[in-house]
Amino acid sequence: MQCLGGKAARQHLILLLAGRHLSGDLFDRLCQEVENLFFCYVITREPTRDFERDFPRWAAELRRVRTSEQFGKFVIDRFASARSGLSARFEDAMRRLTSDSVQKYRLRYILAKLTQFIELEAYGETEGTRWLSRYISGGYEIEHILPENPSNDSIYEFGSGDLDELAQRLGNLVLAEKSINASLGNQAYSKKRPVYLQSQLLLTRSLAERPKVGSSTRIDQAVANLYPFDQWNAASIEKRQQDLAGLARRTWDISGTASGAGLPSATACATELTDQ
Repeated sequence: MQCLGGKAARQHLILLLAGRHLSGDLFDRLCQEVENLFFCYVITREPTRDFERDFPRWAAELRRVRTSEQFGKFVIDRFASARSGLSARFEDAMRRLTSDSVQKYRLRYILAKLTQFIELEAYGETEGTRWLSRYISGGYEIEHILPENPSNDSIYEFGSGDLDELAQRLGNLVLAEKSINASLGNQAYSKKRPVYLQSQLLLTRSLAERPKVGSSTRIDQAVANLYPFDQWNAASIEKRQQDLAGLARRTWDISGTASGAGLPSATACATELTDQ
C-alpha cells in the first residue's frame, strides 16, 4: 500500500483495524481486496471522498463478520461490487496509461505487480516470487522498448508515429535487470530483442519469444495470452498496451460482474502490510 499510495496513504487502515479479529488467511485476503480496490480507485481517479465515506461504513459491517461465509459475502457485496462498477473506466485507464499520467512510484508499482502476477501464475508462491519489494527495488529498472532518445537506426526501424508520446505508453515499458538495461541503450528493437531473452522475468522474455516448457504446464498457461513481437512499431505498442490492460484486469481482479468468482488466494503483496 505504501508503494501504491505513498507514505501518506491512511484511508485503508480503518478497514484493516476492523478486520484484526479475522483468521490469518482471511486477514490476508482482506489486505489483498483492499489493495485491489484502492488501486482501482487510484487508476480511475475516483474521488477520495467516495472511499473516505465508504470505508468507515464498511468497517462497521466487517466487525460483525465471524465466519468465512460471512466474509465471502462481505467481499462480494462491497469489494467485488465496487470494482465491477468501475470496470469500464479501469479498462479505459489502463489502455491510455502513460508514464506521464501517473507518479513514478506508482508506475513502478504497476509494472512490478504485472510482472509478479505472471511469475506467481507460472511458479507459484516461492521466496523469489512472494515479495513485491523484489520487483520494485530488487535491481530492476524501467526499460523503454522504443528508447526515449532513439538512435537513427531505432527511428528508421520503428517507422512513423509520435515517438515522444509512444515511448511513454505502458505498452512500451517493461522491467529489466540493471545489467541488461545498461546494455540496451538506445538501440533498435532488432538489437534489443535477443537481450530480452537473457532476463529472468517471464514478462520481459515474452517480448522476444513465448517461453515453451511443455504442453499445459503452469508456465505455458501463465504466458498463454502474451504474444512475442518480431518487430516493434506503433501497432506493436498498441497491441501490447491492450494485452497489459487485460493482464491488469486479472492482476487486480477487475471483472465486469460482482459475482465474486474470485476470492483470490493471499499473496505476499498483501501480506507485506503485516510485516511493516
